[in-house]
Amino acid sequence: MSSNSGSFNDLESRYAKIREGNRQAIIENDIVVDPLPQPGELRWGISTVFRPKLSAELWRDIADLRNTMGEVHAAYDPNSVHVTVRSNEGFRANIVANDSDVAGYADAMKAVIEGHQPFEVTFKGMIGVRTGVLLCGYPHFDLIELRKKYFLELEARNLVRPGPEPTIENVRNTCHASMLMFSEPLSDAKMFTAHLDKLVNRDYGTVVIEEFDIVSYSRTLSQIKTVTHATVPVSKVKKSSF
Repeated sequence: MSSNSGSFNDLESRYAKIREGNRQAIIENDIVVDPLPQPGELRWGISTVFRPKLSAELWRDIADLRNTMGEVHAAYDPNSVHVTVRSNEGFRANIVANDSDVAGYADAMKAVIEGHQPFEVTFKGMIGVRTGVLLCGYPHFDLIELRKKYFLELEARNLVRPGPEPTIENVRNTCHASMLMFSEPLSDAKMFTAHLDKLVNRDYGTVVIEEFDIVSYSRTLSQIKTVTHATVPVSKVKKSSF
């Protein structure tokens, strides 16, 4: 299996380090409530993502996890769950239908993936971080290389905007999907951690990515939504792959 850093084991090790660096803090209920986005902030901006069609087993496990957390927490659902390819810019509200940057992000992505398929990702295991829960993804293509090519395409079009990934060296190095976000201390942090530990190696299957979306986010402490502004379908004709 090809992963976005060259091997399944490299990415598995990266997720393990993330888990190990956060697990004790979660047990102690030393969680972090991610602040709601405000205009001008570098996070929660317009992003290029793909939305995996996740298994019913995964959603059952998420429902069980939520029962150990407490009442007020934010969860992604089948309409909002996604893996971020790139955060293109910081947060801004009221994006118009014909936004020129959005159109540019979509056109650049179309140029990058032209003739490249399939895009498949295996999802295996969930881990905790101080802000919530991540689903671990393992791409069967070089996601890092795709991200770098996308950055260069945007740069050539003068579309690199202020955001969390300002240079080609700052592209993301995981393939995770956020599943839950903490909005207050956990009702029983030890029980939550024990339940999450049972899911760290659970196999949720492999999905085929059929399209990439340009999205923005609408978020409260109890809800996360994504708004799709443009969609880039993956070509059905196989020519080559990353």
